[in-house]
Amino acid sequence: MLGNLLFEIEQTKESYSEIKDIPFVSLNSKIVSELESCLRQKYETVSITPQTSYVKTSEGLFSVFSNQ
Repeated sequence: MLGNLLFEIEQTKESYSEIKDIPFVSLNSKIVSELESCLRQKYETVSITPQTSYVKTSEGLFSVFSNQ
């Protein structure tokens, strides 16, 4: 089984090594609004920027995630 996994890993590495440019994805205003509305139902602090979003958790920490 491990031999099969190693082969799959090598195949994946080869496939991704061919990717040279990752296009920027821009969220449209409707998606941003819906995302913000959904997050505000659970979190008091929400920030959505073109690349990342963050929320303040109940422990007072911030969770940051990519919009891509």
